[in-house]
Amino acid sequence: MTRTTQEIVAELDSFAPPNDDWDKLQSLLDELWTDGAPEDAIPNIIAVFERYPINEDGCGVFWSALHGLETLRGYEPYLLDSVQKSPSEFVVMMLGRILNAKIDIICDTSIITTLNAVAQSQTNAEPIREMASAFLQQR
Repeated sequence: MTRTTQEIVAELDSFAPPNDDWDKLQSLLDELWTDGAPEDAIPNIIAVFERYPINEDGCGVFWSALHGLETLRGYEPYLLDSVQKSPSEFVVMMLGRILNAKIDIICDTSIITTLNAVAQSQTNAEPIREMASAFLQQR
């Protein structure tokens, strides 16, 4: 029986990896892309990055989420919201990838200015600041 996007998202929102087992997250993402409306779950997917902001890739599952998000229209403003409220390595990485694609502005907001703010903020974890700085140095 196919579940609704809302049912999948509800489980995604409460996901926590038992014993560092990320297989369930991959299953939820697969289900969302197969049976759901992934564009309706963009903020929920990004929220997973926020819950695990540094030194975590979900045993590779975060890369699956990143690549999936990049196929959807309209995910970019959610990245800006996320990096402004709770910076994470994967969101900073996604902004850097957009910048590397020669896109400088999202919703009238400079990606360079945004990454600079992340890099300069002492409230952000060092790995997040370093990643933002690395993308800026590539420019």
